[in-house]
Amino acid sequence: MGRQLIYVIAAICAAMTIILFLILTAEPVTNAGGSAHPIFAGMRIGGDGLARLEHIGSLGYAFQALLLSLIVAFATLGVSEKHRTPRLRAYMIATL
Repeated sequence: MGRQLIYVIAAICAAMTIILFLILTAEPVTNAGGSAHPIFAGMRIGGDGLARLEHIGSLGYAFQALLLSLIVAFATLGVSEKHRTPRLRAYMIATL
């Protein structure tokens, strides 16, 4: 399990990199940052949050899920190889 775990961590990091790239290259939504306030200069009125997250919401969720998986994988990596039993693996997977 020791060698497999490092490949799992590398795969999670690669997937997170791809998702982050997709989020960064997504088309910006018009008026997502709000619009100018009609009375107070420098103040902005909130934009449409649902429209802003329409295209990248699922990517953000996937990134968060992978990040939590990475935390669990790093926690498992901190356990000595002789103590990484199938029971520990099942417990760590169940925490997800």
